Parts: sequence; C-alpha cells; structure tokens
Amino acid sequence: MALILYAGADDPTSLRQSMLQESKHWPVDIIEIDNNRPGKEVEHDMLHEEPCGRLCRAAMKGQIRALVGGPNCRTWSILRWFPKPGAPQPVRGRSPDQTWGLPGLCQQDQEDTDNDSILLLRFLVIMVLAHEGAKIHVHARPATLLEHPEDPVQCSSSPSASKCSSIWAIQWLRTMVRALGLTLIHFDQCRMGQHTPKPTTLATNLPLFHRQNLRCNNDQHQRQEGMSSSDLSRYPWKIRPGQGLA
Repeated sequence: MALILYAGADDPTSLRQSMLQESKHWPVDIIEIDNNRPGKEVEHDMLHEEPCGRLCRAAMKGQIRALVGGPNCRTWSILRWFPKPGAPQPVRGRSPDQTWGLPGLCQQDQEDTDNDSILLLRFLVIMVLAHEGAKIHVHARPATLLEHPEDPVQCSSSPSASKCSSIWAIQWLRTMVRALGLTLIHFDQCRMGQHTPKPTTLATNLPLFHRQNLRCNNDQHQRQEGMSSSDLSRYPWKIRPGQGLA
C-alpha cells in the first residue's frame, strides 16, 4: 500500500486524487488516513490504539511500500510567537527540555501539545517499521516523505526564530532521518503555487532534488480574502509528490 497519513479532506484536491489523475493504474492501493473525514472520526484517529497498531503491523510485514505525511504543525508554528490579541500563545520551546511543552501550560494547551507530539511520533514509528519491514520482506526501501515547516532559524528573520520549536531541531530525529537514507529538501511553497512563501522541509528518498533551495522570488503575496493559516495546509498542486510512489 501507499499510506498517506494526516491527509486532510477527501476532495478533488487530496493527494490521493492527484495521484489517481496522474495514473489510474497504481501497482499498490493508495490509503489516506485523516480523522476529520466524515464518518472516520474514530476509525482514522491516530491517537487511538487502532488504527495505529494495524498500520504498525502492516509496516513490519513490508506491506507499506510508500509513506507520506505532514503531522500537525499547529503547536510547533512560529506564528505563535507573533503577539496578537486572542491568538494562540507559544506552547513549545527550542531546547530539548521544552520541545515537548513549556512549563505551566493550561490543560487544553498541554493536551493539544501532547496530541500533536503523539501524531508526529507515531508517524516516525511507522516510518522506521516500514523501512525495517521492507528490508526483510521485499528487499527495497519504501518511498518516504515527511513534510513539516522549515526550521525558523534557517529561514526566518524574526527575533523569535531562535526560541521557536522545530522538529528539525531535534537531534535524534535528524539522526534517524540520516540512518534511513533520507535527504532534507528545503524550499518555499510559493514556488510551487502556494499563496504565501511557507518555507518547508521534506525528509525524503523521492527524486525531488530539483526543489532544493527554491526560494521565494515574489515581491509580495496576496492571500484570498478570509484565508487562514489552516487553509494553507493543503499542498499546492505542483508540490504533490506523485513521483516515486509507485
């Protein structure tokens, strides 16, 4: 199977649909998981033992031939460090002792932070198991793509960048990425059709080197009226990684 975790809405702009537009005859089933889909609130909830356990077992058996996902970034975002009345406040720091939550968080903020951490960690567990399972059963690495905002230290001029959390600042995660033979690709999504620069990093073994260091070349960006940061979570058409997933 090709597994797409945290896939977003099931509509014509989903990654699965764009892949099927590329080719109607994929050699593997394309499975999307997202608990925001109507009727899938429990069946697709990766915070629960299932479906996580089922996907881990499939990974160990070498059944996951491709894995793509962008775990929730809401509690990692540098936007939390920009003071704004009523806006969410920072909940993570950059140092190892604050990566998984700042001290003194209220119950709701701590729950949101923990849930986002679990979603990331479960993606990483499945990723490692998929590589190990494929090595044993099919003797080939699964196509892999982990997407998350680029480390603000690398791409932001904000004075808060040095305080902001980032999964790419976690040393053991970077070590894991190297051990699995994945490459970090850094670029701005506006070069792929996004409405804002949205600096992004991919950890991947797909042939996407042509995107390395593609940076914003626009003087200004204009969002559609009423567009929020959550509206930018869907990959623009040109970024969708159909290549190499077969």
